[in-house]
Amino acid sequence: MRRAGKLAAGLCLAAMLCAGCGQEQGPVVVQENTLVISDKGEVTAYVVGEFDKAYYDLAELADMARAEADTFSQAYEGVEKPPVSVESVEPVEDMAGKVVVAYRFDNADSYTAFMGQYEGRRLFYGTVSEAAAHGYLAGVTLSDVKDGTSLTEEGLKQNGDRRLIITDTQAVIYCPAKVTHLSKGASMNEDGSVGTFQAEDAVYILLK
Repeated sequence: MRRAGKLAAGLCLAAMLCAGCGQEQGPVVVQENTLVISDKGEVTAYVVGEFDKAYYDLAELADMARAEADTFSQAYEGVEKPPVSVESVEPVEDMAGKVVVAYRFDNADSYTAFMGQYEGRRLFYGTVSEAAAHGYLAGVTLSDVKDGTSLTEEGLKQNGDRRLIITDTQAVIYCPAKVTHLSKGASMNEDGSVGTFQAEDAVYILLK
């Protein structure tokens, strides 16, 4: 990470949270790629990357991260709060040479705009009807997390008011409500979060 403009490009989302879906919490031990989505649609991303003390100290790295966020936010003048901010920059516990940057996004669109410029990452959080209007549901089939029964595109559209998360970010995802259906490659964790590390395509998470 020798240039501020490449800060996010060399990072992977990470955090181990102390509660499951439906309860937004802060990280306890940083271990895995993680996104936290609140009921209001705000997104917290804990970003972990290599930290080479030969080139930077922690304060300098924090300044770089905040400068990137500020530059991005300048294009959104007049909004109540910046679309992205840096909450903290800290060493990763028990992982030498690693640092975690906590980014806060006002919504999924801001996450996609900011992270997408580096890694092409995409995140959607909204109703099933909104996803259908954007053309995101073509050919989608989900599986019930309890019994594995299939929910086809047409069946999914019948749940238009329910919330849906779509992302191609490989991460542990903490959701604002209980998960009922997942797409191929995603899996439920014991704490109620969803893992997407095995997914080859975008993951769909249907909430109760």
